[in-house]
Amino acid sequence: NRVLKPNGLLILIWNLADNRERPWTKIMWEYVDSFRSKEIPRYETMEWKKIFHNQNLFSSLQHKQFTYKHCVTHDLVINRILSKSFIATLSSEQQKTITDEIQKILENIEEIQGLEEFDLNYFTDVYWCSPLKPSS
Repeated sequence: NRVLKPNGLLILIWNLADNRERPWTKIMWEYVDSFRSKEIPRYETMEWKKIFHNQNLFSSLQHKQFTYKHCVTHDLVINRILSKSFIATLSSEQQKTITDEIQKILENIEEIQGLEEFDLNYFTDVYWCSPLKPSS
């Protein structure tokens, strides 16, 4: 809390795919996540929240969620996937395999066949807290 501006806030933001309305997006993102190392901490486990329990540096964590639609093309989806750090570090050959598989998934989705652009649903989780005043 010493690096925050006086009266500043600690704000944590995560943008995540919202797979609730479209089952095919869940299949796509699960495929992509299968390349993620199991040792890499993940937002979804909520393990990170434990550091805010039983501490006297920050106020209670507050939360707000926002939903939005992102208009994409097949290429934008592929580029988004290739930009993920755990995909970007893979070999060119592995990235090509992923690209080909995602193209197949996208081409077989009846809902978006023939569309140049389509929406992907996302939600943004915003958490914030403020530093507590040190006791004298």
